[in-house]
Amino acid sequence: MNDDILLNLYLRLDQAKDAASASAALDELAQWARTQLASSNKTWQQDVRDCLYVIAGKDALFAAAITRWLTRDDGIPLGKALSNTISVRYLKHNAAVGFDLKEIDEACAILVGYRLCATGAALSVALGWILSLARDFPQSDAVKRAVDTLLKYLADEYPSASLRLLRTDASPFKDLPIAQKMVDTLTKQDAAVAALPSLREFAMTPKMRLLLASLKRSEEREIFAHAKEHSILQLIATEFHFKYSKQVVVEMKLGDQVKETSMAMQGHSLSVDLPQTEATDPLFGKRRRHILGKGPSK
Repeated sequence: MNDDILLNLYLRLDQAKDAASASAALDELAQWARTQLASSNKTWQQDVRDCLYVIAGKDALFAAAITRWLTRDDGIPLGKALSNTISVRYLKHNAAVGFDLKEIDEACAILVGYRLCATGAALSVALGWILSLARDFPQSDAVKRAVDTLLKYLADEYPSASLRLLRTDASPFKDLPIAQKMVDTLTKQDAAVAALPSLREFAMTPKMRLLLASLKRSEEREIFAHAKEHSILQLIATEFHFKYSKQVVVEMKLGDQVKETSMAMQGHSLSVDLPQTEATDPLFGKRRRHILGKGPSK
């Protein structure tokens, strides 16, 4: 981080003990981002990622920042960048994330819930924010309407993943009535789908399966190429390719001596559920998210 302004903001955010002590730094960071956007700086997201990483690492700080940025038209680009950052942090999280929203303005918290869903935030983050709304504003009719709408959206788009996140014992919303209701609904829906007959007439032909496999391979290559292009590991590590190996022997220099050591190789993979509508009707899926981005209907 070469920019003195960003370095100063990074240190202040890192040292902040709560959202109140970071308030001025968050405002200054938003102003910096607006200036960079106005000057058409195409690398501003790369420049600001360290600050966003610090914010995403503190849930209270994230709640304050996302509420300030994602609810304002001139703050949406920075809010989306922060949403992406915390989504990476919680991508493999096995439960919905709980946020303390008691000090957050109710209307802003509702709008953030809509826009987290619209921007495709990690399900554990979006679902956690919505359930936190229901927990922290139990008497609000506006919150109840928003929670019902957003939970229905998540249940439609991510039924299996939503059920998995809510069923786990690690969920902070186990005792929340609306979360229990959602679990019951999704469980019944899952059982009903499993009980449906499997008709061979609707199965793909061998030619269709081969075509689908080819499309998936092309898509996977594009994803890996994009990840490789933006990977920080490419800057600090050397890449080697091994075929059909379970162990690899590497040389290690210890002073003037060179020794060999073997390391076991293990496969690693990560998968996330995509919105069902994005696969079955992409235009409708994008339109639905666009409508969510506008916030609750008036």
